[in-house]
Amino acid sequence: MSSGFAPSPEKERVQNTLWIPAIRDVHRRLGRIPLRVLTLPGRRCAMLIKLLSRRYTRLADVTCVERSAAEALLIRGRLEEHGESSGRVPIDLFQGSLYEYLTLPDRRAVARRFQVVDIDAYGHLEDESGEVLRSTQAAIDVQARADVSEWLLLLTTEAASARGSIIVGLTNAEERLKAEYEAVLHRTLPPSLLDDVSPPTRLIRYAACVGACIAHCAFPMFEAKVARPPFFYRGTDLYGQPGKRALMGAFPFLLRRPRAPLHGLGESARRAQCERLMNACVTKCAGAKAVISDSEGNTSATELGNLRFE
Repeated sequence: MSSGFAPSPEKERVQNTLWIPAIRDVHRRLGRIPLRVLTLPGRRCAMLIKLLSRRYTRLADVTCVERSAAEALLIRGRLEEHGESSGRVPIDLFQGSLYEYLTLPDRRAVARRFQVVDIDAYGHLEDESGEVLRSTQAAIDVQARADVSEWLLLLTTEAASARGSIIVGLTNAEERLKAEYEAVLHRTLPPSLLDDVSPPTRLIRYAACVGACIAHCAFPMFEAKVARPPFFYRGTDLYGQPGKRALMGAFPFLLRRPRAPLHGLGESARRAQCERLMNACVTKCAGAKAVISDSEGNTSATELGNLRFE
């Protein structure tokens, strides 16, 4: 996302009730060591500062990515006070896109061996040439080459852009993903969720397709599991108009190296194993919730039907 905008109240709720608890779980499971984090923090660095204050990570273990030179300066200034020693704080900040960082020829990203990768770039997962899918695929490749045994992928994707009708955008996004993953939806979701064309049900199918997509992209390098059910919310106002807020999805995935070697499996056995992983991700993602806010900025987690789709 563009870091020149403050997070919406809904996004802050997502960070506090989805991202940070998922990171806390990984922190505990890995022995409470400082986690190595790759993130697009935004100028306020709100979530990153919370991770630093909770000692889930250290500034020395964080890599920040920001396209804008002006925003990068603001991030550096915001983080200066959070170092562990006096004097200049070394801040690993790459100016460019997340995809550019992940595909640097100097293997910088591989050497960092990240345990948390936060892909928070505005864009559509179903867009094969877009930043979100390319960055996700690049992150999986980087982590596999780094031989990371377990890591957390925090994926944010646009379910519908604010540039046009939210309902039309959601319909198009769902249909494009469903064309690729319709088979897994039919073997996993109940019939009542397959034919209904209401926006909340379309959003469930979209969420299910995202789960299937990540499981499919990660296999066989990693086995993907949905760490917690995803949230949908209306994102930051990007166009200077109160009504222009994209419909965003937040998905935490735990990726682990396969426990048993796969090279000895036949093609049918490998396909069956991938299908089981996709089925599990679809089932968990179908339990997605919404985060909404009232006129005073108070937020709550609720059913998808309570989202505004206008």
